[in-house]
Amino acid sequence: MKVYLFHLKYLLFWGCLMTSCKEKALGQMQINNSQTSAFLEEVTRIGSSLAVPGMTLGIMQGDSLVWEAAIGQADRARSVAMNTSHLFPLASISKTMAAVLVLQLVEQGRLRLDDAVLEYLPQEKIPESVKIHHLLSHTSEGLPQTFFEYSSRYGLLADVLEKITQKKYYQVMESNILKPLKMQRSIPGVGAKGYERLSAQIAKPYRLGDNGKILLGYLPSEGLKSSTGMVSCIEDLAKYAKGLYQGELLQADTRQKMWTNTQSLARDTLPYGLGWFIGNTEGKKIIWHYGQEACFSTVLMYIPEKDLTFIMLANSAALSEHGQMLSGNPNRSALFTAFFKHFVWDKSTQNMELPAWDAPLAQWKTGLDVYPDALKSQAKEVLLSRFMLQSYMSKYQPSYQQASMQTWMLLAKYFSADLEQLADAQLLFPLIELIQQEEYSLIPITEIIIENTKEGMRSPYIQYLVGKFYYLLHEENRALPYFKAAADMPNFKLRWYQPLATYYTGEILDNQHSPKAAIYLRRVINWGWNEDDVVVKARQRLK
Repeated sequence: MKVYLFHLKYLLFWGCLMTSCKEKALGQMQINNSQTSAFLEEVTRIGSSLAVPGMTLGIMQGDSLVWEAAIGQADRARSVAMNTSHLFPLASISKTMAAVLVLQLVEQGRLRLDDAVLEYLPQEKIPESVKIHHLLSHTSEGLPQTFFEYSSRYGLLADVLEKITQKKYYQVMESNILKPLKMQRSIPGVGAKGYERLSAQIAKPYRLGDNGKILLGYLPSEGLKSSTGMVSCIEDLAKYAKGLYQGELLQADTRQKMWTNTQSLARDTLPYGLGWFIGNTEGKKIIWHYGQEACFSTVLMYIPEKDLTFIMLANSAALSEHGQMLSGNPNRSALFTAFFKHFVWDKSTQNMELPAWDAPLAQWKTGLDVYPDALKSQAKEVLLSRFMLQSYMSKYQPSYQQASMQTWMLLAKYFSADLEQLADAQLLFPLIELIQQEEYSLIPITEIIIENTKEGMRSPYIQYLVGKFYYLLHEENRALPYFKAAADMPNFKLRWYQPLATYYTGEILDNQHSPKAAIYLRRVINWGWNEDDVVVKARQRLK
């Protein structure tokens, strides 16, 4: 009941704003009004379930923006309704623009993708084997190009561009993308030139607090990097997409290379090209990137087979964060599966339709008993994204924990064989979080998914998750090699899970009275990254 009331509270709140919601068709559409209306209604309910204050949406057909909408509020304190002209920090969508700028230099013969990064940045502490294309494809860590690991090293590309062009990075962005495409309402970084004129149009940032309370958040740090920093809106992102499609930014063969999956040294297909995620949904190629700041979510997605582009900007991290999309599977986001359902997936030849993502489980059961295989496959993706959303919200609203388990039980009933074939790193995070909340019935399927995901075990993030799984089961001897592998990864840029893996390595070794424990515990203290109080815990163990 609490789940329903929490959902209803925000649905009513958003519903009051729907009268001022800006929704309009902007041109000839192959998509129709019934599709966009149903999609908007479903996205409104997704946003309300995630307590997202507001968002803007756009759909392009070909190179034309044919539909846009705004939902909710840009400023809750002043009751300012969201509109499609509001600006948002783009977060990692900025990476796609950096890739374009790098590839422009490649076309001009001023840079080669196989050039060593140290050729341009000799001061960096990275191996000579790390090439420009490794930065672009997030394969620079460990032994380069052996696995995909989303890396902040992408930010080095701005330094490379500055070294070659002898210009500031924001100037390269302005001269090579913003001005040619007339993106006049885009800002190359918070605090940059033009920021003061447009800053009042940036949607206010929000975050979730205890019990799902919406709290005022904060803007990202000032400046523009190759990994993050751009500020823009629906209209200007549509101009950017159009510039890509029409060849105004890159030649067609260069663009194709950018939008092709990277192959590992072992010839495994990785989920990233050059600056873009490359995935699929129900057999259809998806070229996309999401952005996630502490208080913002963004999406830019292109489906070549349908010639459709989807743009979303929101003033909360939850619309990106709930899908745990770092591993590159777009089907784990409830927002994305709603878009796929209404515009991308093939329609049933038997005039059957999937219910809304949040429809009562009894309605889902009725459909699953009669759906043809193709529609059943789509239903599985929607229900998995529903599970992701509910498990994500369970840390803010405990009643969502029961809802997520009910969704999982339905999935297990109808798709047990499919679930046991999944090699899905994005599912590991919510499954392990729920096990930590004493949902022990999930242990067997989590072990199966871990076994299926062994090919990806070179990733320190996955090694950390697997270590945490065995740690929660009090199987420290099984957890230790995974934690240790993540902690000792050579040629690795520090991020949040490495201090955790390092601390747990030290803790387990300390419990085993190993003198090596101090090495790991001191490393945690020296880093000073106090995720989950590991610095404090490390000091206590060293006393």
